[in-house]
Amino acid sequence: MSDKIKNVAKKVLLAFVLVTIGFALGKEFTRRSMQKQAATAGIVADTTPVTQGNKVNVYYAHASYRCATCNEIERLTKKVMNNEFAAAVRDGRLSYQSFNFQQNEKLAKKFNVAAGCVVVEKIDDGKTTDYEVLNGVWTLYSQPDKFNQYIAEAVRKCLNTQ
Repeated sequence: MSDKIKNVAKKVLLAFVLVTIGFALGKEFTRRSMQKQAATAGIVADTTPVTQGNKVNVYYAHASYRCATCNEIERLTKKVMNNEFAAAVRDGRLSYQSFNFQQNEKLAKKFNVAAGCVVVEKIDDGKTTDYEVLNGVWTLYSQPDKFNQYIAEAVRKCLNTQ
């Protein structure tokens, strides 16, 4: 009977290893697929935020490890920037940048960020005068229209008060 138990244990262990490998490959495939979609969609490239004059900076704050949802939130944020605010980006009134809040302590402290989110920062005369941390991206990423509206509303609010 112990040989039978050993065989079952081997099969269970093998199944666990195969499922784990499959899960890892699936995550990597999803990540690469999303990066490829973003690269081919004509999405606004990351730019260095300007902290002089009057403008708005949009940040995507992420952790060192990025899951499929994190990548999707970033892709959707870039898409909003490209579709809704391309003119503002072109004329320098709006910029986009992603940052790792675990590595960039300065920005993480400035915006009180401890988890992935989008931050919209208003700069007047070279100084931050207002910012909004958009944590709602986590509940809206699966509803692109609502996600777009949420991001666009926050950006418009800062752009229109310059």
